[in-house]
Amino acid sequence: MSRSIPSDSVEESPAFLLIDASCSTNLVALVVPQRQIRLTRTFTGREFPGENLLSVCEEWMRARGITGKELDFFATSHGPGSLTGLRVAGSFIRTLAQVCQKPVITLNSLWLLERSLGEAEREVVTVIQARQDRYYVRLRSAPDPDEYDPLTAECFFEGCPPEALCCLEERCDLVHRFPDRFAGRDYVLQRLDPDRYIEGVSQAIRNRAGKGYGEIVLHYGGLSVAEEIFYKKMRQ
Repeated sequence: MSRSIPSDSVEESPAFLLIDASCSTNLVALVVPQRQIRLTRTFTGREFPGENLLSVCEEWMRARGITGKELDFFATSHGPGSLTGLRVAGSFIRTLAQVCQKPVITLNSLWLLERSLGEAEREVVTVIQARQDRYYVRLRSAPDPDEYDPLTAECFFEGCPPEALCCLEERCDLVHRFPDRFAGRDYVLQRLDPDRYIEGVSQAIRNRAGKGYGEIVLHYGGLSVAEEIFYKKMRQ
């Protein structure tokens, strides 16, 4: 899905390019207030692999005569989320920031997914699937956006407040695996919202949260299955 927001809704703020592949739905955005440009596009990783995200951004910038030097920041999620997606987007952002000598904004993907719900006064438990029977879980009441836990399904159900709204990343399999345990419980299957994401980046810029490309630390949340098998064989 692609959209262009009318120029009269563009707020005066620094220009930035956003690339995110931490969740099932990939997201790119180009925000250049001085040129009255605010573009977003979302697509599933299955129909448009993360490796192709940069080509979308290049097409946008080439068509509008924008260079990386005109941007003030680059932005992405530092995780947790898809190992492959985080590495792909993180590599793109690191390279662009290094070449253009620009700072980087990174945000927590669980915090961003919760923001995508909109305003809510109740407790929210946000979940992104790590792999089979492993889930990244964050409570809205957590004081730090990066405060989350990698849990098994059983640990999730044991610790999840019954009155909380469960915000599950759209491809999280908890509901399909345990339909009976979600009976009577409020939940929503959620994807990252481009506008909320852009607001989060803009807020971080105002808070002077930019960092150098060498300071980016991605939250892989542990080893991939392939890595676990490799290291297990090495120990044998």
